Order: sequence, then C-alpha cells, then structure tokens
Amino acid sequence: MSENLPNLKKHTCPTCGGQLIVNEKRQMYECPFCGVSFDYEYFREDDVLSRAARALEAGEYQSAGEAYDFMLTKEPSNFTALRGKILASAVIKNTEELRQPDRLVRIPYVKTSESVDRAVADCLPEHKEYFSKMKELFETGKKYKEASAEVKRMRETQKQNINSEYALERRKSEYYVETNNKYTNETEYVHPKNVLIILTVLYVLWVVLWVAICGPFRKNPYSEAAGQAKSSSVQTTIATETLSSKEQEKKAQQESRSLALQERVRTTNEKQWKQKQEGKTDLMWMMILIPGAIFVIACADMLFKMSGIKEVDERMGKIHTKNEVSAEELSKCVKTCSALRAEINARFEELRVLDPMPMVPDAHNARPGSFLRGRWK
Repeated sequence: MSENLPNLKKHTCPTCGGQLIVNEKRQMYECPFCGVSFDYEYFREDDVLSRAARALEAGEYQSAGEAYDFMLTKEPSNFTALRGKILASAVIKNTEELRQPDRLVRIPYVKTSESVDRAVADCLPEHKEYFSKMKELFETGKKYKEASAEVKRMRETQKQNINSEYALERRKSEYYVETNNKYTNETEYVHPKNVLIILTVLYVLWVVLWVAICGPFRKNPYSEAAGQAKSSSVQTTIATETLSSKEQEKKAQQESRSLALQERVRTTNEKQWKQKQEGKTDLMWMMILIPGAIFVIACADMLFKMSGIKEVDERMGKIHTKNEVSAEELSKCVKTCSALRAEINARFEELRVLDPMPMVPDAHNARPGSFLRGRWK
C-alpha cells in the first residue's frame, strides 16, 4: 500500500479548500492549512455516500452534511448528494418525515432554503421538477410553521387573558362585603350598593325613631300654660262686661295682679325647664350625630368599593372583548393550519410520485458509534 501512495489522487480539503497532502506514515490525507485529516477510503464516492447515509439515519446531521458537501464538490449535480444535503440541513433523517406537519415546524428554513435553491440550480434537468416540488413543500411547511407559532401565541395570550380575568374576579370579590349566613353557615358576598341602601334606611329609621322619642319631651309645657292664661284672661274680660264699672275695675285689677303673678311663675318655671333640657338636647344631638358620622364613613367606604367594582368591571369588559376577538382570530388560524396540513400531505404525495430514487430507511445497516470514522480527526 505504501508504495502506491505517491500515485493517489489529489483532493481538496472540504473545510478550507486547501490542497490535501499525503501522510505516508499515517496513511491519511492531511490539510496543512486547517489540520484536518481523512483516510483514503473517505474519498471513494460510493463509500462517501454510504457513510453520509448512515450518518443521516443516525442523526449525525452535521457530519452527513459535510460528507454530502464533499461529494457535491466532486459532482455538483449528484441527486443523492443534493437530496441528502437538503435533509441534513433540514435536520431530518429521510423524506418520509416530510409528510409530518409537526416535524416540519422544527426545520431551520433559512439553512434549508439555501440547500433547496442549490439543488434546483445544480440538479440535472430530469430532477428539476422533483426538487422544485420539494421547494414548494418546504415553503408550505414554512407557512405551517408560522401559522402554528401564531396559534401557539394566540392560545398563550388567551390563557393570559383568562388568568387576568380570574385575578380580576378575585380582586372584585375583595370589594364585596363578606357575611356569614347563620342558617347555612356559608360565606356570602353582598354588593356594597345593597349595603349602602340598608345603611341609609337604618340611619333614617334611627333618626325618625329618636326624634319621635325625644320630641314630646322637648315641648315646653310652660309655654302652653301661657297660652291658656291668655285665653282665661279674655274670658274674664268678656264676663266682666256685664258688671258695673267699679266692679269691673276692681275685677280687672285682681285679674291683672293674678296674671302678673302667673307670668312670673311661668317665666321662672320656663327658665328652669330650659336649663334642665340643655343636657337632654345635647344628648339627643349626640345620639343623632355620632351614628351619622359612622354612617358617613361607612357610606364613603361603600362608595369606594363601588368605584373599585366599576373599574374592575370595565377592565374585565375590555379583556372579554379581546378574548372574543382573539377567539375568532384563533379559529381562523386553526382553519389555516388545517388547510396547510392537507396541502403538505398533497404535496408530499406529489413528491413521492416524482421521486426517482425512493429512500427506504434501513436502521439495521446503521453502525454504532461515530458513522464517519474516516472524517477529519
């Protein structure tokens, strides 16, 4: 073998493009520029394609792509190498995976598109229709990937909106007044508007009741006595009109003295009654104003709670509207995905009909370990 080394064919390094040299001692090709090395069998076309196929089947996509690239430097229009390079770029093992829409969403389309365009440009005329159809399939797969991503985004947004609605519902419940039903022993939530109405009714009833209780006691009895005294004075005057003038004068003097005495007594009693009523009046106002202050504070709290509920309802209304719009858009996007899945299946069937060299996955031929033993070390 060593004596035939000088006659070995010269090759170009697929990594840097430099001219490989022969290492007679190691019996390998070596690149003096980037340091990679290859064994002799690596440059046999059949062996390169078989090694690349095994690497592809084993999921060693980078190694398979490099091997197909090397083959394409020698034969740019090689169908197997062109298709293998596309599959390696798409990170799929065989063409059967192209019929799986969920598999197509994981393809790196930028890199794959470059390999597909290269295949369409460099392939033989009889293979152009096949690679053109494969390009259409990948373009449909790209659309499906974008539509699937949009569906996922919409569902995530919808989920976030639902979580926001739950959070707002919990926040709304905090504005309700929590009560305990003594019959069922269950917690109930009362709207602050209802509580405000109940508080208003109770306070009005309290004021009316207290005024009704205290009203009769605040009426000055001595003022009524004064009225009665005046009335009796008029009656006496009328009665004295039938008497003589002297008798009338005498009677009038007596009545005047009596009325003056009664008025002094009434005035004294009225002052004493007012002094006694001052404390009672203060008590009455305290019994009205203190509950009134509590009522005002409670009303302010209920109004604040009602304002919070209104704000939460407005936000929930906006979120609900967004959810309705997003549900319609999601439904349209899901229909688009279904149509694209059907289109992918149809294009795959067309591609399979045009396939001049059907790929039959054969995992039994795969070797364990690294499938490119002869690639650069």
